[in-house]
Amino acid sequence: MTTLQKALIATALAAAIGVGTYQARQASLLRAQVKTLKQQPSPQPEPSKDAALASLQTKVEALEAQNGELASALTRANADRARLETEREQARRSAALYKELVEQASSKEMNPTNQYFTPRHVWAAFGRMGRLAALSKEDDSKLSPEEKSALEAAKTKALEDLPNLVKAFKYFDAAEPTGADLLADDRVDHMACLLYGALNLDEQQFGQVYGLMQKYQQEAKLKGLSETNSAPETAAAVNQMIEQFKTDMPSLLTPEQARIFAEVLTHIQLEGGRSTINFNF
Repeated sequence: MTTLQKALIATALAAAIGVGTYQARQASLLRAQVKTLKQQPSPQPEPSKDAALASLQTKVEALEAQNGELASALTRANADRARLETEREQARRSAALYKELVEQASSKEMNPTNQYFTPRHVWAAFGRMGRLAALSKEDDSKLSPEEKSALEAAKTKALEDLPNLVKAFKYFDAAEPTGADLLADDRVDHMACLLYGALNLDEQQFGQVYGLMQKYQQEAKLKGLSETNSAPETAAAVNQMIEQFKTDMPSLLTPEQARIFAEVLTHIQLEGGRSTINFNF
């Protein structure tokens, strides 16, 4: 949403509040006049008084109708403002996460996380392994000798790095408070990092994918859905949401990325609120 659109929403919100307050006061005054006219003694019919009463009643009804419209406009403006604030926070978090992934920090500490500075780097590494697994299953007859050699070298290096990757994963997993559930935003972060590694997402794509996952995460929260809830109807609703996510994703990807995405998904399982990954090449 552009800066102009944001300004228009703020202006509409302020105008709706001001006009609504004024018209509510006018309607109140007119209702008082109608009540006074009705209470005045009228020993004999007075056409002019009846006409004035009908006119005032019409104005009251018109103002009340306008107040209803303004109340609806105010509700929409408040909803738009809340949505803008949510989108702004999501964009900030997504940009910071992307920057963290592409800017590798340096560390002199000798531990298994030297190569993987945060849990998010671990998930990105798992994603790169998923990419290699997907590419290994494709027909390599169209690859040049150099491309085949590069793929084999990448697979060899991934297998050599696997022990450190597993150590880093266990290291960060053990650092989490015992029995603490992973925060919803952290789960979205981890899956976004995995897809970043698997699909080589650029910054724009990363933001779009992150926003899509946040959308479904918030929808699940509003519906009270959770992977830890084993009720059949809950599991069915969660699976339906996951399938919809799979359907929406390819529109954000290139054809090559879409192929790899489809293959990577076959190696990921969600169970008990945690992700299980099994890549092989």
